[in-house]
Amino acid sequence: MLNKLFIQKTDNTLIQLFRYTFVGSIAFVIDFSCLYLLTDIAELHYLFSAAIAFIHECILVVTIVFNGA
Repeated sequence: MLNKLFIQKTDNTLIQLFRYTFVGSIAFVIDFSCLYLLTDIAELHYLFSAAIAFIHECILVVTIVFNGA
């Protein structure tokens, strides 16, 4: 069951929606953490930090949800 939900390649829209929701939740935490760390700790400009965090999130979602499509 877990193999089908997370690992196997699928064209099933409901499984892709589940993956997108699951990964989106994790990506939000990573995105927010990355934005905070780069802006407040590393003192980068917030737009540059947001761009880096967004690119990282997109790579994560495409890789896991759509199997690198």
